[in-house]
Amino acid sequence: MKKTLLSREIFYLAILFAIGGTAIIGQPGEIRDSWLGCALVPAFAVPVCLIFSGLSAGNEPIMALKAAVGKHMAPVLLLLLSAVAIFVCTATVNTYVEYVSSMSMVLMRRWVPAFGMCLICAIISKGNTASFIRICWSVLPIAALVVAVVLFVAIKVISFGNLLPIAENGVMPIANFAMRGVVLQVAPMLFMFLRFTPQAKTRRPAVPVLLAVLAACVVLCLLKMKNVGVLGWPLIGEFRFPGSVAASALKVGGGKLLERFELFMVIVVAVTQPIKISVCLSFAAEGVSKVFPRLQKYAVEALAAAVALLSLIPPDGYPIEGQRWYHVLLAVALLGVPMALFALRRIRRR
Repeated sequence: MKKTLLSREIFYLAILFAIGGTAIIGQPGEIRDSWLGCALVPAFAVPVCLIFSGLSAGNEPIMALKAAVGKHMAPVLLLLLSAVAIFVCTATVNTYVEYVSSMSMVLMRRWVPAFGMCLICAIISKGNTASFIRICWSVLPIAALVVAVVLFVAIKVISFGNLLPIAENGVMPIANFAMRGVVLQVAPMLFMFLRFTPQAKTRRPAVPVLLAVLAACVVLCLLKMKNVGVLGWPLIGEFRFPGSVAASALKVGGGKLLERFELFMVIVVAVTQPIKISVCLSFAAEGVSKVFPRLQKYAVEALAAAVALLSLIPPDGYPIEGQRWYHVLLAVALLGVPMALFALRRIRRR
């Protein structure tokens, strides 16, 4: 797969990547001021994206890692990052399975959406970059239209009094929620920076990514306000997927014209999550292929099958992306390690 992208293509990819996972449908334990937490995410994302951009510097993943840790440790580190990418894929597919099983297709076997999603992502990962970007360009208007419809209908139902008081328990819960958003939405973008490189005319690849994060956070901020305004506090913190529960309360014409808006959220999840999974899957496949060239031919298919199987291991009702240990793991592997690598690279250059 050719991996050079224009600025606008990086923007399309990054905004869909940012709203994949639990971002669009919410997660357990959301707070009243979750919308303020989303508004703070871009501020935390600036240094993270600059570090990712400086670490990758338009190079192949193995070359970027060699510049930081040397040629002997680079393959080992590449395999470890590939393992983390597979784990991110697993957590994202697991969330999709839990969401589809609990909100729309209760009687469906869990392995059906898991293997279906992984099959789609394997096909996308095996294609070329031009096809991948066309998919992003086709998906983005669909997701934007569905979200716009949901927000427009929600205006008549939202009780803005549910948003008050603001920061009742101080700013730390808001900051913690913002950091959780950075870990889940921004940290996995490391794989996007390492997987794709900007064209020569795109001198600052972090800029379109930051613009995409800002746009995604505006959308997510509005959706969080919708969730709190419809469900209220503390009810919002009691649901696994508060975004869909809030959407289920929306109706047009008293339910005679249109109802079951949670199915609209299913559409958004179904079209955005393959983008995030495909980026991480293709990075992991490339990492394995670089270290073990003989596995290159079937790396994507084998890893996709592994992701599908691993996503079914957690019991029903246990979405991985909502667990604290998963947040800590991503913070260490995708924030702490890149910061250390960036510092090592700067030291080796002196």
